[in-house]
Amino acid sequence: MEELPATITSKDNDDADGDNGDVDVVDDDDDDDDGVMMMMMMMMVMMMMVGMIIMIMTMMGMATTVLVMMIMVMMMMLMMMMLIMMIMMMIMMMVTQPSTRVDH
Repeated sequence: MEELPATITSKDNDDADGDNGDVDVVDDDDDDDDGVMMMMMMMMVMMMMVGMIIMIMTMMGMATTVLVMMIMVMMMMLMMMMLIMMIMMMIMMMVTQPSTRVDH
């Protein structure tokens, strides 16, 4: 009966000594960030589809100048979204690096 607790404690020591658990947690956090990025990219694609539908609808009965204005507005919105995404990525990197350092 004494050998069974010895094996259990040895497994606990292996789990505690190995950093595999910590590395897995960090990888999971990176995967979650990638998932958020994919969701944001899907939202951008949906916004582009809605913008194209609006462009087609306006093309049926409005002037080309209005279409050019819509294109400029869409480009400005895309640039603003890209800047916001870059800022969010910088913030996420700044937040995740101290957390990983604390974990290690």
